[in-house]
Amino acid sequence: MKDQAAKLRALIGKRQPGADSAGSPAGQARTGRRQARAASRSASSTRFISVTSGKGGVGKTNLAINLAILAARERAQRVVVLDVDLGLANVNLLLDVAPRRTLTHVVDGRASILEAICSTPYGVDILGGASGIARIADIGHAERMRLIDGFVQLEQRYDLVFIDTGAGISANVMALALAADETIVVATPEPTSITDAYAAIKTLVRSESCGVIHLVVNRARSSDEGVRVTKILTKAAADFLDVTVLPLGQVLDDPAVGQAVRRRRPFVMEYPRCAATSGLRLVTQKLLKGGARQPARTTLGDATTSSQGGAATGSMFLSRMLDMCEEGDGGDREAD
Repeated sequence: MKDQAAKLRALIGKRQPGADSAGSPAGQARTGRRQARAASRSASSTRFISVTSGKGGVGKTNLAINLAILAARERAQRVVVLDVDLGLANVNLLLDVAPRRTLTHVVDGRASILEAICSTPYGVDILGGASGIARIADIGHAERMRLIDGFVQLEQRYDLVFIDTGAGISANVMALALAADETIVVATPEPTSITDAYAAIKTLVRSESCGVIHLVVNRARSSDEGVRVTKILTKAAADFLDVTVLPLGQVLDDPAVGQAVRRRRPFVMEYPRCAATSGLRLVTQKLLKGGARQPARTTLGDATTSSQGGAATGSMFLSRMLDMCEEGDGGDREAD
């Protein structure tokens, strides 16, 4: 893993403006992506799973936290939740914990990522969200180095890394979702949420970095309603986007969830027998059983192939983070 980190840092260094003038910028970018993907194919079994939604107010963050807790309890796995909602970070609020350090401290160099990790009473760790950073691509070269080093450390320590993104389909949200090996799209039965969830899926699959896409229907009034919404979205994705979205199930609308939020406690711990907990437990079991690595659709060239055709081992998260940084450098050069 240390060798992987060294390779990734070297690749970033080579892509600094003026560090290597040989070849066209586009050619260097393609080469950098291929090398980064090769470097990230380590023996790591860590799964990086982003949780996103097309719109706010669908219970995404609460679902991510409780899903992480159940995953840790179901398989005794080492789990961390990264709060990367750069606009409204609130993972710590829902768990009633007060981290002394956050992602901001990591980016600024005031703490390592492991020093910023905060333990909770629920068997999962969290990394509090950043403030004052508009886009990951906006940070400087030294800050990118720190992030790369930090994510390598996460691969060494954790089995599952859940990434709670912001809501919507902004470039920043989608970039963070695409960096993960897998993305869980959260939708509710509301027509606006269904439309926006489809927009999020559409935005994801436009990228060659798109990994596995899962779907969870939250706040369904009945199992039948959850199944109906699932069919609408998976069929639309298959028919119009030529992509397979893997349904994980549905979580019923349950007053116990709101009661737990007001108490700043995870509902799976506060109400372990409520309908929402039962539904999310099934979702968790399906996610853990799947262990999916294959992309939503087969891509050509240097991208990963499906697991049925010899998937690359190890997380692609680090190389995709490099892609994001690389695109940021490209944008800066064009602006100059």
